Amino acid sequence: MFVLGLHSCNKEEIKEETGCSFLSLGLMTCYALLLLWLFGYSLFIASITFMQPGKSETDIEAVIALTGGKDRLQKALGLMVNNKIDKLFISGTGQNYTVEQLTAAPALQQKITLGPTATNTNENATESKAWIDQHHITRFYLVTSNYHMARSMIEFKDIMPDKEICPFPVFLKSFKPGAHGYWRITFTEYNKTLYSWLRAKLTL
Repeated sequence: MFVLGLHSCNKEEIKEETGCSFLSLGLMTCYALLLLWLFGYSLFIASITFMQPGKSETDIEAVIALTGGKDRLQKALGLMVNNKIDKLFISGTGQNYTVEQLTAAPALQQKITLGPTATNTNENATESKAWIDQHHITRFYLVTSNYHMARSMIEFKDIMPDKEICPFPVFLKSFKPGAHGYWRITFTEYNKTLYSWLRAKLTL
C-alpha cells in the first residue's frame, strides 16, 4: 500500500512539474518574442530618424506618389518638374480628387494620372502596377512619407520584383519623438510593416 501510494504521489509530482515546465517555456517564449518585437521597433524608429533623402537618379521614367500623408503630392509634383520626368501617377486619390487641385498648369496636368480606387498600401501597389505595365515603366521614383516607406517598398517589390524602385521619402519637420501622434503612428506602422513582410515571405 505504501509503495502504491508513493508511486501515485510520484505521478502527481511529475504531472505538476511537467505543467510548470510548459508554463515556464510559454512565458519564456512570450518574453523572447516581446524582446524581439521591441528590438525591431527600435530599429524601425532608427530607420525613420536616420533615413536618407531620396537621391537624384538618371533614366527615371515616372514618379509614383501614394496619398495619405501631408506634402506627398507636392513633393512628387516638384520631383517630376525638377527632374523633367514626363509621367506622374498618384495612387489612392478617391473619386472626387482632380488634377486641378494639385496644379493649375495645363502642361503639367497632362502628365498626371490619378488612381482613384486604392484604399491601402497593398492596393496602392496593385493599382500602380496596372498603370506601370500599361506604360511599360521599368524604373521609377516612389514617393511617400518616411515612416510609410518601408512597408511601401515591401508591397511594391513583392508585386513587381522586376522593376527598379527608387525610394523618395517625404520628411516632416514636425514628425519627431514627442510630437502629437508620433508614437501612435510609428507603433501602428511598424506592426503593419511586420505583417506585410511576413505575408510577402509566406507567399514566396
